[in-house]
Amino acid sequence: MPLPTPLTKVSATRAYGAEVILHGANYDEAYERAVEHGKQDNLTLIHAFDDDAVIAGQGTLGLEILEQQRDIEVVVAPIGGGGLIGGIACAVKEMNPAVPSVWSAAGQDTFDEGRDRARSSGNP
Repeated sequence: MPLPTPLTKVSATRAYGAEVILHGANYDEAYERAVEHGKQDNLTLIHAFDDDAVIAGQGTLGLEILEQQRDIEVVVAPIGGGGLIGGIACAVKEMNPAVPSVWSAAGQDTFDEGRDRARSSGNP
């Protein structure tokens, strides 16, 4: 994980039994170190968001949204690497293609702005 990773995330990850190595100023630097570490110790690297199984797992959130709110008008989700919105959008679109999905980079849209953008675009 990058050095500035929040302590809550580091602690929670360790609580699952993982060895946490903090390295680099950002995700890309930490990822490079993880790749090196994996090669050195013959470990399997599971990418945090660019992995079909991870994206499929994230899609379960979209299914839960639909279970709780069948007549949902729009889904607004944060975006970092794209795995979360990729999974949610795939699952929701498969179940109800009429629901637009809207992503929002951190600090960009408010919920209302995202919803309004989705409604005005018809099918983002």
